[in-house]
Amino acid sequence: MLLKPTASEAIAQKAEYLKLSTLIDQFNATQDELMKLMYLQQIDMYSKAIVDNCEKEFFKQPSKLPNYGLKEAIYAWRNQDMFHPEGKPRSEEKGLQQVLQSYGIHADASILLKAVQYATAYQQLNPEKAEKKSSQNFTEAQYSIEKFEKDRSALYELLTKRYLLLARLIKNEDGVDTQLAELCQELWEIHNDLFTLVDTSYELNEYIIEQMNLFTLSYTAIDLIQEKFEQNFDEYDFESLRGQVNNENLLFTLFTEKKKASSAEIKKDSTETGEKAIQLVIRQEDRNNAANEQWLQSNVIARFFIDDYATFTKQQSNREGFSIYNPVAISQFARQGNLKQVAKNIAKEPKVIAEKAQLYFSQLSAFCVELMQLGFYHPDIKLSNFLVDNDKLLISDRKAITNNQKLLASSLRTSILFSPPEFVKFVNSSQTRISSRAAKTELDAIPFMSFQIGLALKSFLLNGRTRDNLVRVNLSTFNSANDIAYGNLVILSDALTRNIPTKRIGLDVFHTLLAPEQLMLPTEAFLKELEATAGFDPFAVNQKIKNLMQSENIEQTALDGLLKPFGKALEFLDHDVEALLLQLFKVKTVDAISYCEYADRISTLHALSADDSTDEERIASIYQAIEEGNHLLAQQSKDTLAARLLHKTINQVEKNYEPYLETIRIRKLTTAWKAQTLTAKHEKELNEIVGYLKKYLESSFEKKPQRLKTSFAEFKNASFGYLKANISSHNYNQAWFFEKVLAWLHIKSIPNRITRTDLETHPDLKITHFLLSNLSTSSSKKLLNGDDLLTPLLSFYDDSSDSYQKLKKLQEIPPVKDKPKNKSPEKKSENSASRVVATKNKTITQEEKTKDKSESSEKYGSTVIHEDTQEYGSTIIHEDTQENKEKTKGNAVTPVI
Repeated sequence: MLLKPTASEAIAQKAEYLKLSTLIDQFNATQDELMKLMYLQQIDMYSKAIVDNCEKEFFKQPSKLPNYGLKEAIYAWRNQDMFHPEGKPRSEEKGLQQVLQSYGIHADASILLKAVQYATAYQQLNPEKAEKKSSQNFTEAQYSIEKFEKDRSALYELLTKRYLLLARLIKNEDGVDTQLAELCQELWEIHNDLFTLVDTSYELNEYIIEQMNLFTLSYTAIDLIQEKFEQNFDEYDFESLRGQVNNENLLFTLFTEKKKASSAEIKKDSTETGEKAIQLVIRQEDRNNAANEQWLQSNVIARFFIDDYATFTKQQSNREGFSIYNPVAISQFARQGNLKQVAKNIAKEPKVIAEKAQLYFSQLSAFCVELMQLGFYHPDIKLSNFLVDNDKLLISDRKAITNNQKLLASSLRTSILFSPPEFVKFVNSSQTRISSRAAKTELDAIPFMSFQIGLALKSFLLNGRTRDNLVRVNLSTFNSANDIAYGNLVILSDALTRNIPTKRIGLDVFHTLLAPEQLMLPTEAFLKELEATAGFDPFAVNQKIKNLMQSENIEQTALDGLLKPFGKALEFLDHDVEALLLQLFKVKTVDAISYCEYADRISTLHALSADDSTDEERIASIYQAIEEGNHLLAQQSKDTLAARLLHKTINQVEKNYEPYLETIRIRKLTTAWKAQTLTAKHEKELNEIVGYLKKYLESSFEKKPQRLKTSFAEFKNASFGYLKANISSHNYNQAWFFEKVLAWLHIKSIPNRITRTDLETHPDLKITHFLLSNLSTSSSKKLLNGDDLLTPLLSFYDDSSDSYQKLKKLQEIPPVKDKPKNKSPEKKSENSASRVVATKNKTITQEEKTKDKSESSEKYGSTVIHEDTQEYGSTIIHEDTQENKEKTKGNAVTPVI
C-alpha cells in the first residue's frame, strides 16, 4: 500500500493535495497490476509537477496562492527514506520510492529513461503479451546513424502519445471515467511498442544502455548534491565550469578506476586517462520551475536537447528562510564547448566560417522552427546558449523557453546585446534597469527570435565577437576572398535584423535559404530567391533610395515619405539604409541644400565607434566628434532629415560609450573646480555637477570602468573642497577682528554662523546652496563625509527644515490691528548689538512693517553676538537664561548652528 504525503489539515484540504490523494486511493484499491501501473505513472508525474511548480499543466484550476506547505510535503514524501535506520521495512505501507523500486523504476531517472523503465515493467507483468525479441545478432550489427535517427524519431512519437494520454488521465477530462479500461489498454500498448522498438533496434538499444549505465554510475552524486550525507568518494570529482552566468554548473568527473587525473590530463586525447574518466555536467538551473519539460522531453524536438541521465529537484533556503526548489540534471558534457567558443576556434577564413555557419545555423533554425510549430518560443538566443558536441548542436539551458507568443517586455529573460530595438529602447544606458513602460508593452516572439538569430549569425561570422553596435558592422569588409556563401550569409543576417519587426524574414525562410545549393547562388540570383521565398523584399527601401539618387532635384518631402516607417526620430532606421542616406548627402543636395558636413560628422562617429576599443585616445576623439556635432546642430535647424540623423547618431554613441564619455566630462569639471573658474552663471556646468553627484555618490561602480571610479573620486574631493573653502571664507568675512586673531594664533577656530537665510540669499553662497539643495540627504552625507564644519548644514535641507519654513511664514503674517496690551519693558543687555523697538498704540504702514521685518532679520541673524553666550569650538551656543527666554518668546529667530 502506498503511503500518502504527511501534511497539515490545511494543506490536506487543498485541491492539488486532494487530487493526488485520490490517485493514491485508486492505486491502493485496485488489484489489477496494469491499472496500478497506470495510476502509479499519474502519481509520479503529477507529484513531480507539484514540486517543480508546474502542476498547472495537469490541473485545470491550480491554486493562485503559493503552495509552499504543499510543495514541502510532496518533496519530503518523494524523497523519504524507504527503510528504518535498522534496515527493517516500515510496515506494509510503502513510500513512493519503494513502490517505484519494486517495479524497477528510479524516481530520479531522466524522463526518457523512466519511460523505458515503465515499458520494461509492463513487459515483466505480461511477458506472454509482449512481442518476441528480434533474432538479430547485435554483436554482428553495424551501427547506422541514419537508422538511429529514424528509430529515435519513432521513439519520440511513442513518448508523445504516452505524455498526451497520461496528461488526459491526470486532468480527468470528460469521458475519462467511463473509458478507464480502454485507456489502460491503450497505455499498455504504447509501452509495449516502446519496449519492442528499443529491444529490436541495435542503435536505440546501445543508446539506452549507455544512458542507463551513466545514470547508475552517477546515482550516488544525487544524494551528495541534495546534501543527504557528507562523504568523499575517490571516484567522484567536482569542479566549477567556467563562464557561467546564471546556472551553477559543475563539471562532474567519474573515475572508473581509483586513479585520479587532472582536468587538463583528461582533456588530452590520451588513451591512458581517457579510459579511466567519464566527464558529465551537473546543471543546477537558476529557475524555480521546470515548466513544459515533461512535454518537450517527450517530443521529437528533444533530439536537439543535451542528454540528461538524471533529473531531480534540490531544496534550498532563500534569504528569507523559505524553501525554494531548483531543477537539477546530470547530463552530457559537450566537449566542443558552446557555439561562441567554437566560432573563436575556427580559422579566420571566409570559406571555412561560411561552411561551419551553414552547418550549425541549419540545425539552430530547424530547432526554432519546430519549437514554434509546437507553440513554444525561445527569446534568449545567443551563441553561448547553444552547445556543440561532435558538430551536433545541443540545447542545455531551456529556462527561457515559453509558450507565450506575446511577451511582456518587463518579464523577459534575455541578453541585451542580442535583443532587438523594440526591447532595447526600454533599457537604460547602463543596462541595469528597464523602463516602467515595459510593463505595459507586449512584444511578438517570432520576429524577436528572428532578430536574435540574425545577430548570432553576425557574431559567428566575426569569429564569435560581440559588441554594442554589432548590427551596424559591415561584414562585407571581412570577406576579403569574396566567398559567395559568406556574402549570402551576410545578406541573410541583414534580412533577419531589420529594425522594423514586420520587415524581418521568418526563420522558416532562413532555414530554407541555408541549403548549400541556395547559398552558392550569385548575389543577384540569391536576392531574387530571398524575395520569392519570403514573399516580400526586405531591402525595398534601399532600392527606392538608389533610384531617388538618380534624380537631379531631391526633395526632403520625398525622403520623408520613404523613411516614415522608421519613425520621426529615425529610431528604427536600418544601418544599410543609413549608409545610403550618407552617400546621398555627400553627392546630392536636398531642397537645393548641401548636407555634406552632416554626413561627414556622422561618418566620423561611425568610424570611431566601429570596434570595441575604449583606449583614452579613441574616447577623446569620440568626445571631440560629439562636441563638434552638437555645435553643428546648435547652429542650424534641427528639423531637417540630416539633423535628425546626426542627433540620432550622437545619442546612440553617447549611450554606447556613456561611462567613458562621462569620465572625460567629470575630469573637465574637476579641473574647473580646481581652477576656481565656476560661478553662479555657469548653469550648464553646475547642473552637470549635480547630475554626476546624484548618479555616483551612492554608486557601487559595479561593471563600470576603473577610470570612471578614479575620476569621480577626484571630482568628489574637488566638490567637497570647494564647499569647505566657500563656507570657511564666508565665516571668516563675518567674524569679528578678535576672532580672526584668535584663529590666526590657532587658539580658537572661527565660529560657524551660517544660517538658512545666508545660504538662500548671500551671493557668495549661491553655488553651495545650489549643490546642497539639489542633493538628497544621503548623497550629501556621502559628499561631506562627516566633516565638522559642513555636516551641520544638512539640517537646513532635510525634513527638519520644514519648521524653519513655518516660522518664516509666521513672520510674514501682518500684525493684528487691535491695540496691543501694555507689556512690562523688556530687560536689555547693555552691550547688546541690537535692540527690539516696541511700537505701541499706533498704526504701522505696510512700508514700516517691511522695514521692521528687515531690521528684525538683521538683529537676530547670524552676525548678532550676545554677551550671554559661550563658544565651544566653531559653534555658538546660547545660554538658556531668563532674558533669552523672554527674547525668544517674543520674537521668531532664524535658527543658528
